[in-house]
Amino acid sequence: MISPKKKLLMVGQGGGGIDSLFATTLTSATTGTAVPLRFAPDLDWHKRRSAASDHALLDSRRGAFTLASNTTSAQAATSVGYAPDGARRSTVALGAGTGEVIWSLRRSRRFFDVVRYIGDGTIGRKIPHSLGAEPGMIAVKRLDADGAWSVLHRSLNEAARYLDLSSGAAAGNNNGNRIEAMSASDFTLNNNNMNISGANYVAYLFAHDPSPSGIIQCGSYTGNGSSSGPSVNLGWEPQWLLAKNTTNSGDWHILDSRRSTANPRQAALRPNSTAAETSNGSQAIDFLSNGFRPATSALDVNGSNNQYVYMAIRKGAT
Repeated sequence: MISPKKKLLMVGQGGGGIDSLFATTLTSATTGTAVPLRFAPDLDWHKRRSAASDHALLDSRRGAFTLASNTTSAQAATSVGYAPDGARRSTVALGAGTGEVIWSLRRSRRFFDVVRYIGDGTIGRKIPHSLGAEPGMIAVKRLDADGAWSVLHRSLNEAARYLDLSSGAAAGNNNGNRIEAMSASDFTLNNNNMNISGANYVAYLFAHDPSPSGIIQCGSYTGNGSSSGPSVNLGWEPQWLLAKNTTNSGDWHILDSRRSTANPRQAALRPNSTAAETSNGSQAIDFLSNGFRPATSALDVNGSNNQYVYMAIRKGAT
């Protein structure tokens, strides 16, 4: 059984375009303190910046439960973030005055969707979604038991990846935990490991929209090993970027324009790691008016002839 869905917003609904759909909030408040947000989100992704901690992902489909992108653990109950019925509570989910970032996303056509489903044991099962566009990236996690975060990216149709691991291409190609295909209306599960009868799952779907009015793109680039890397043309300036080396093992990296306010952006957090934020330059990337460009020769983001996948979200007005 797949949970019923509310009608998704079209990009631009709510009067604010991307600013009504995505926001980065920085806080040093203590646990339980109310944190004002720009809108009522459908996904809040929390991470402590100045100290090691698990990531915490909360969403409106699951209510008062949290997931950690850096572990295979089942979801855990939490008293903050969302009420049991999915209503938003604007309170800090992590930390105690140590500094935290919260990335908030709202469900919208051609941007982002959250889908819950219960496994039925059918190989090749198709799970419907409401993006209204082919996803650029999907991450699926079992909720009621341990299990890897299986990721399919549009630039990697030959293999799965794991959000909780640093594996390269060879280690990621595991048919036991794989999304086989994705389309503008559904995605297909490879086998029973992602569709165990009676098991509970959540899927986060991120669109790829290369149109002039689009606000999210998922793609790939080839590193050149130079201190000035290849320019990736998005047609707009990003405010948030997720990147992963798929030729070699290496961390996933998240950069944003709130934690790094000038080029090169190098304040990185890693979805597969508890590590605190680092700014050592090995993940330095310039955000440009029409895209982005690695600003280092480091293997993390610009190894010679290494392949990288990315997801980028467009800069808003605020």
